[in-house]
Amino acid sequence: MTKLVRLLPLLSAVAFAANPKTPTMAEVPKKPMVLGIAQIYGDEPAKKAKSLIEPYLSQAFGSAVTVQIFPTTEELSAALADGKVHMAWITPLAFVQASQKNADVVGLMKAVRQGGGLTYRAALIVKKDSPLKALADLKGKKVAWVSKSSTSGYLFAREVIRKEGENPDTFFSSESFAGDHPSVCKAVREGKADVGATFAAEPGAGKPLVPTGCEDAGPVSDFAVVASSKDCRTR
Repeated sequence: MTKLVRLLPLLSAVAFAANPKTPTMAEVPKKPMVLGIAQIYGDEPAKKAKSLIEPYLSQAFGSAVTVQIFPTTEELSAALADGKVHMAWITPLAFVQASQKNADVVGLMKAVRQGGGLTYRAALIVKKDSPLKALADLKGKKVAWVSKSSTSGYLFAREVIRKEGENPDTFFSSESFAGDHPSVCKAVREGKADVGATFAAEPGAGKPLVPTGCEDAGPVSDFAVVASSKDCRTR
């Protein structure tokens, strides 16, 4: 079961485009609503989420709701800003970009992760048996990112490197963009990348970080977190 599905009961990280092209919440029963999501966990999890979200929201709203899947968060952001979807389950940067383009785009709900957590960490991961144990060991290695618009899978992970006094543009020998979190984890497992960037749910007291972003490319026990950001508040 995917992360999107686990968070379904809370319909978190939803943004709403309240522009003239978009029906207001009072108009929902009169016209079907469209919720946009991006494939940040891969194609199959997105399709699974669609199959569960549509009946759930249709029942909750008392009117038909359809889910449109976008290949990237950039395309989802543009669709929300242009009024091509009425709502979006969207990542922080993509939301900011949409709201900058269209001031009528507003946030409705914050993400609540499995277990009720409101925070997560960007994590730099390696294979469990890798000799790379510290951030300094990653210098000159091959890295796999999610995409340049991914917060945990790129922006926050690069900030971890920057805060250690290193330049993330030159820290690695090469970089690739996998497109979603499971693909990052698979690239690390298959040796296509030495290190990958994903996210980790905030652990309980005294517990180690687990690369939650690898759950759909599991088992997560195949990976180890080498370095991570501090708590990142979900949007």
